[in-house]
Amino acid sequence: MSNVIPMSSQRLRVLCLAAFMSACAALSPDSFAAAVPEVIELTDDERAGPAGAALDHEQTKFRSLLSEGEYDAALESAKLAVALTSQVWGTESNQLGQALTNLAIAQTEVNNFPAAQQNFEAAIRVYEQAERRLVSSELITPLRGLADTQIAMSQYEAAIPLFE
Repeated sequence: MSNVIPMSSQRLRVLCLAAFMSACAALSPDSFAAAVPEVIELTDDERAGPAGAALDHEQTKFRSLLSEGEYDAALESAKLAVALTSQVWGTESNQLGQALTNLAIAQTEVNNFPAAQQNFEAAIRVYEQAERRLVSSELITPLRGLADTQIAMSQYEAAIPLFE
């Protein structure tokens, strides 16, 4: 008697793609923590006074906390960075897409997948609006994060188009 659980071909396809993506991630430095974009360095002209300095500080703090495995603290720092980024760069900037992606990454680390899904989707919308086109290299991290989040929530069918 076999202990094999029947599985739809679509679910099997998603699981295979997820396994492939995970294997690729394990072989490269592109893990979630490494996928966090580099800290944005603001020039003196771009700094919006105290808000710009606070944003710089929160971005550095977030990356440090995330790399140290302090996920709850990183989550709080990411939330503050989103608010500061909106203030300094505006709501239609690539920088806000980066901040939302960072927030979603922190949310996945604390297993808050529904919130992570919302923020990965928000980041994708921001990048698409900021770039005025669908294809952008900044879309890779939030698209992969969204797919991984959907798989973690057993939403296999929703993840399939993201891997294609």
